Amino acid sequence: MVLKLTTNFAKNCRQEIDVAKFSYTLEKDFTLKDGKEFSMSIERFQCAEILFQPNLIGESSRGIHELVCESVARIENNLQKQMYGNIVVSGGTSLLPGFVERLKDGILAHTNEIVKIIAPKNRNISAWYGASKLCTGASFEECWVSKEEYDEYGPTIVHKKCPY
Repeated sequence: MVLKLTTNFAKNCRQEIDVAKFSYTLEKDFTLKDGKEFSMSIERFQCAEILFQPNLIGESSRGIHELVCESVARIENNLQKQMYGNIVVSGGTSLLPGFVERLKDGILAHTNEIVKIIAPKNRNISAWYGASKLCTGASFEECWVSKEEYDEYGPTIVHKKCPY
């Protein structure tokens, strides 16, 4: 809960960190439910920035914006423009202030296409909602695994019955 209350994305993280080194303008006070108070400055941006710059914590993986661009680059050229125009975000992290804008800016640094990011209001439960729709479909019954089947075949039965 503290992460949700305190963290947000900076449009330009490096610039925000430089400003914070010489000023208190980015410092913000917070009060927890138990009454304890604390202040945060650049930490508010650094925590979230790891999604875009994993190297900040010593990871060699690429940032989320680069992964999106790589995924789009793997599909047929004639579909790439349409994909950049229909990027949907979901999950709790996408609710952090500034996430959508930071993601869009990161993607635009790698492409000249028009980028549109769709951020549904209920995106914190989008995965659950999608799974519930999948499970209520008639064809999904073929994927059900009974306890007896699981006990007999183990986890591989899931891949045999549900090749999605």
